[in-house]
Amino acid sequence: YSYAFEDNWPSFGDYDMNDFVVDMEITKFQNTENKVTKVALKSKVRSVGAAKRMAAAIQLDGVPANNVKGVTYSNSSIVGTSFSLSSNGTESGQTYAVVPITSDAHKAFGLSEVEFVFTKDGKFSPVELTITVEFNAPLDNFTYENLNVFIINFMQNKAGRNEVHMAGYKATDKINSSLVKAEVNSGLLSSVNQPFKSKKGYPWAIAIPVSFDYPAEAKNIKDVFPNFKSWAISGGELH
Repeated sequence: YSYAFEDNWPSFGDYDMNDFVVDMEITKFQNTENKVTKVALKSKVRSVGAAKRMAAAIQLDGVPANNVKGVTYSNSSIVGTSFSLSSNGTESGQTYAVVPITSDAHKAFGLSEVEFVFTKDGKFSPVELTITVEFNAPLDNFTYENLNVFIINFMQNKAGRNEVHMAGYKATDKINSSLVKAEVNSGLLSSVNQPFKSKKGYPWAIAIPVSFDYPAEAKNIKDVFPNFKSWAISGGELH
């Protein structure tokens, strides 16, 4: 799957859905009872179409942080140091296991300054990272529905942090809940329980079961993919 984000939540900005694009592939390891003992999450960052600092991570929905025996990151320099990790390699202070992809998306590409990073034009190569998570108690199953991929916009972090998730997915324990409530009260967002979908139904993050051919910079996804609008506002019923 590809996960694509618009980083301007709770505003839409240019709505080009290329501010952070990462491909994810799951490899499951199972025991003789077909229970999942560990997973390898292979990520490939393909776009950082943003002029602001941001991080990215994955919450493993339904997987308690204390059920993780250990996490191995194939490229710790990409993961960075902004996330406070517990001894088992997950982010500390979380109910569900949270594993970082990168502390700084631009630095992951070797950039000290922020600039638009696109790999389709060949100027940059995708950045890869494999996150291997081993469990204390094997899981009955592990699917892409467990992958709650999100970004953190550092420019809006106040009394907690700003997170952007897919519609229908919950934020982590560390989100600035007061900011969410304030933005819901402003009338733009769907509800406190559905803060990552607008009143009209538009998301700020999407998951696509192919490697996403994301829009060029400043090209609104509703114009690039004409059926996107009716798909979004129909709640996925159309197209």
